[in-house]
Amino acid sequence: MYSIKNFYPLILLIFVISTVFTACITTNSTYEILAPGKWRGVMFLEGYNRGVGTKKEPAIGSDFVSGAELPFNFEVVYDSTNKIHLEFINGSEKIRVDQIKIGRDKATAHDTIEAYFPEYDTYLHAVFNVGIMDGEWVVPSKDNYRIPFQAKYSQDYRFTNLKKKPIADISGKWETVFMDDKDTTKAIGEFVQAENNLTGTFLTESGDYRYLDGTVQANKLYLSCFDGAHAFLFEGKIEADNTINGIFYSGKNYKATCSSKKTTSNTLAYPFELTKFSSSPVNQQFKNTDNQSFNLNTGKYNGKNKVILISGTWCPNCKDATKFLVNYQKEHPNSNFEIIGTYFERYKDTTLANKHLKEYKRVMGINYDICHVGKASKDEIPLVFPQVINPSAFPTILFLNKKNIIQKIYTGFYGPATSEYSKFKKDFDAQIQNMK
Repeated sequence: MYSIKNFYPLILLIFVISTVFTACITTNSTYEILAPGKWRGVMFLEGYNRGVGTKKEPAIGSDFVSGAELPFNFEVVYDSTNKIHLEFINGSEKIRVDQIKIGRDKATAHDTIEAYFPEYDTYLHAVFNVGIMDGEWVVPSKDNYRIPFQAKYSQDYRFTNLKKKPIADISGKWETVFMDDKDTTKAIGEFVQAENNLTGTFLTESGDYRYLDGTVQANKLYLSCFDGAHAFLFEGKIEADNTINGIFYSGKNYKATCSSKKTTSNTLAYPFELTKFSSSPVNQQFKNTDNQSFNLNTGKYNGKNKVILISGTWCPNCKDATKFLVNYQKEHPNSNFEIIGTYFERYKDTTLANKHLKEYKRVMGINYDICHVGKASKDEIPLVFPQVINPSAFPTILFLNKKNIIQKIYTGFYGPATSEYSKFKKDFDAQIQNMK
């Protein structure tokens, strides 16, 4: 709950709270806290002149386009009169962010907020005034990676509040090709449409695009996602021949065109058949976040089957895979296999990487060894695991027998946003039961 502290003339129903509060990260000064309820944010992927309240609303006409502006929705929730958390919404997913810091910008005298995504080591930083925020999404592990955003209070739509009648219902599977200057990527779009509302995802042979949320307006469709790691924006046009042509943005540095056609099947390669491997045993030495060295022939690993997750904390599909493994371990406490997480990180400094991994382990509730093993690049994987031939994705899951010989490899990860997730869970369980 919240209390009304002030009434500003000419402004109706502005809720403010003046208090000292703590939300994982503490502050000892008194500041106004954000108005509770729904907020709408917009990330500006292709430039923006900073300044609170200077951004004009886009002119939404018959040819509404996103203009490289990525919308996202969140709620400010009060746990008590002096503690808040944020919930970021993408379709059916709500991501709770508890690590909030309120302060004051000394240069501008504006109140400030920082909202931390500890799993990904990213954060939103903004100054805020009555009903508006202006700031940046920051990724410290990437050189000078900041995307400006602005958010406004009491806006509950995502792309637009228009309700133009869609020319088609695009629910179902769509065979898609993404094309940039260097490469093409095959994908399957999975969409669910209810009048103007649109949700879905894209599956590729390296994973999925997680929860996308958006709208269909006449012959145009729009989808976006912001989850602390991804900043995805998709804009498409439904053509007369029932194909969809569009453009895709991933953050501020990647753009691709895309083309889709309706299909009834998944034409992507089966994840258990993508990555080849040798018969050499995995006898490498590892070092966990407690700086303890171990190999797979000693201690609790000796004589047991193993699952090795090749991962990175910057990777949302890897987070989904980690959640699955953590839950599977809890649900099968007597299973005769061990899990090891190996992480390829963006931080060049090993100390920083290990510090972040310790926090990641805590936040994710991981009860198995995790290890920093290299840089965030697929080219690094064979340097650590020469048994894996031409790896193509983060995450990759290795299934090892008691002699540490790879039996199967699952490439990528189809998580809970996809129709393939239930199949993966069955396949994983069957593989564990069949390990020899």
